[in-house]
Amino acid sequence: MKVKLLFVLLAGSVFSLLSSCKKDDPKPVLPIVGTWYRDQYDLTVPSAFVKNWGGTYYNFGESGYTIAIESDNTYKRSFTGYSVSGVVGDVSDAGKWTQENSTLTLKPSDPDKEDLILKSSYWPIGLEFDVEGDITDTKMNLSRTVKLSLIPDVILDTLTDSNYLKDSDFQSVDVKVLYKFKKLK
Repeated sequence: MKVKLLFVLLAGSVFSLLSSCKKDDPKPVLPIVGTWYRDQYDLTVPSAFVKNWGGTYYNFGESGYTIAIESDNTYKRSFTGYSVSGVVGDVSDAGKWTQENSTLTLKPSDPDKEDLILKSSYWPIGLEFDVEGDITDTKMNLSRTVKLSLIPDVILDTLTDSNYLKDSDFQSVDVKVLYKFKKLK
């Protein structure tokens, strides 16, 4: 009888220890959580635009693009841009982020910020992205397709001082923008 009682007490103690450990275990931190800076952009354009528009860019006149993603599904973002003739200026927004499957969505708390970011001239910033590959502790690659007004290579290649661009030279094309972010912390 004593052996049975000792066994029941010992089993209860082990169960109690195991269940109390689960309460103390910290929740795992997702790799997306942290502060990210945009290191470079890769543009994929139609073949008629590759020579002058496709490839890797380190900025589009901005001096910084960072996103701080928190484990409570909030974010803060800063885009230090340029303001020439109403083209992209600085943007700082904050709000909620969600990731469903391979889509990352940033939803600013301030509707005016969302309206600003959705303007076509603010295309480098974005609100919804496709996650490219795995997000790791050091890198996050996001992409999205944007409409840009570009000039075909054949026109740019024949441009001279006396041959000026016309509005009709610009074509609206879909451009895949790959944002390559690195983690700061």
